[in-house]
Amino acid sequence: MLDQRARDIAAGKHFGGNKHLRPDAMYLALRLSAIRQDIRQRAGRVTGPIPIPNSKGFDFDSGFGFVDAAAALRLTAGF
Repeated sequence: MLDQRARDIAAGKHFGGNKHLRPDAMYLALRLSAIRQDIRQRAGRVTGPIPIPNSKGFDFDSGFGFVDAAAALRLTAGF
């Protein structure tokens, strides 16, 4: 994300916000673009994650999910 931002700045692109990408914005983009793992295979049976109230997508089986780097780059481009 930082390399993409540096290339965009060098190319003279305009941004909706700050030119420098903050760590919390990168973390949020990674969380929002994660691909969930709702079904897990264990010992020949299919089980779902244990629900956690007010977890905003987190579960102890798969965390927030798999990082989708391309989607995270799309989320941070131009903002």
